Amino acid sequence: MHRPTAIYSSAQVRALDAFEIEKRRVPGFTLMTRAAQAAINLLRARWPQARRVAIVCGAGNNGGDGYVLARLAQAGGLETLVLAATPPDKLTGDARRAQEEWIAAGGRAYPFEADALSGSDVIVDALLGTGFHPPARAETLTVIEAINAREQPKFTDRADEMVHAVTRKLLATGSLTDEIFKAAESTLGYKRLADVVGVIGHFTTTAMMANVVGAEPRADASSLLKR
Repeated sequence: MHRPTAIYSSAQVRALDAFEIEKRRVPGFTLMTRAAQAAINLLRARWPQARRVAIVCGAGNNGGDGYVLARLAQAGGLETLVLAATPPDKLTGDARRAQEEWIAAGGRAYPFEADALSGSDVIVDALLGTGFHPPARAETLTVIEAINAREQPKFTDRADEMVHAVTRKLLATGSLTDEIFKAAESTLGYKRLADVVGVIGHFTTTAMMANVVGAEPRADASSLLKR
């Protein structure tokens, strides 16, 4: 599987989005569709046995990504459940279009309920994107905690399992125990562990932007972006 060679901050991701839309004239909905397609491709590759997918959609374009992903998942034969953490009538722009196309394809969006997550093979978090600024609202935290309380995913790769464990612990407590730190350092190596901690601690999202939106920034592009 192709893996990303760079991790971008939220500000850099927004700059790449703006470059695609404003300079290359790529419609925002096209970027949203590419992101959803990349996500469903990854889901299929990582969990080929999955048959039932729950997608939790928030407001904004990240929620829109979730609605497009739902449409693609359903078209691909997956049993797809969409849980709306934000009322659909609050959506605007590309996110509203994505939700409407999901409904037009025969889908439904149900108000979020934690119990509805039971029985899902994979849960897709489409809650928060690069526009998020902490702290999260109480109602959003309730949804996040409900997702985190579900059965833990099964990994075949020890490194992926450790990244998940570190991410979960950091998001829940903001720190790592000595036991988790030592296990993560042994599995991932100090540099990769530091990268993971840096991303979770300081950025709201990571993205394989070159793959997702087809952007081909120049080699020194990252140094030109405001951090």
